[in-house]
Amino acid sequence: MSDVPRTPSEVNGLLQSHIKQRDRIQAYSINVDSEISSALKNTQPIIDELREQADKLASLFREHYQKARDAYLLEDYEEAQSYKQKGYEYETACRDLNARVVTFTQGIEKNRQRYRDSLLALRRYDDKIKSLKAIARTIAIPKAVGFDSIGISNKDIEESFLHLPNRHMKDVITTVSYSNIIRCMKEGRSIASYSVKDKIIMVHKPEAGLDAHSKLMRIKPALIHEVGHAVYHYVLNDEQKAEWHMVSETTGPINSRAQMWWKKEERRDQENFAECYRLWYENDAAYIFFLKIWKRGIITTFIEENLL
Repeated sequence: MSDVPRTPSEVNGLLQSHIKQRDRIQAYSINVDSEISSALKNTQPIIDELREQADKLASLFREHYQKARDAYLLEDYEEAQSYKQKGYEYETACRDLNARVVTFTQGIEKNRQRYRDSLLALRRYDDKIKSLKAIARTIAIPKAVGFDSIGISNKDIEESFLHLPNRHMKDVITTVSYSNIIRCMKEGRSIASYSVKDKIIMVHKPEAGLDAHSKLMRIKPALIHEVGHAVYHYVLNDEQKAEWHMVSETTGPINSRAQMWWKKEERRDQENFAECYRLWYENDAAYIFFLKIWKRGIITTFIEENLL
């Protein structure tokens, strides 16, 4: 499976995670930059002084080295040895000072490398965020209309689709509209219906006596079922539909709702598919376990190979 986020929830979750991580790295880089500035301000004078002292000691070393050579040429070995010993002391002191300079500069360079690494990480996260925002602009949550008339916010209806793959909605479902018409709820009829021609899900008036929350819980499963119809018509190709026909004929109706339509051959495949789709994307653990084991999991295999 691809690592690219497929659902609006995945895109939004990953985007927010990357933004938080980018902000943490940005704060870290600012802190490191401040540490570098502070270190340069506090240690640069010390480094300059150490280097100046080291240069003086190096000059004294060269001077005594030359005097020692001159004394050897004059065969004044005692004086030559004295200059040599003193020159050695200057050389050792000079090396010690240079070692201290290296220690200071390595510490600063280490911080500079930390800063460079943080800038690289920032660029990587900026690229990831840019990519996710581009994906987010292609998200196609169906627009909900008219649900405030029954005490349900249109936003709550739209959020019902957040966990569904974007390709199951984009150019497939444009609108979810509430109709105040009571639908004849005869056998097999749903509270919602999908118009293949108009690409609209129409939600009909729920039963009387339900509060707003109960109405929403009544509507949500019907919405996912109708998305299943949209996917069957517009996402599955002819080969996949033929494969689903074989799967459906092997398993039989998935539940009592699919059973209601089983006698109508022209509807049985899509109704069985829409119900399997609903059960899968409602994320009910018991149903998903059932789908994975029923008839050796052929429904699960079809979903994983064709829909995820």
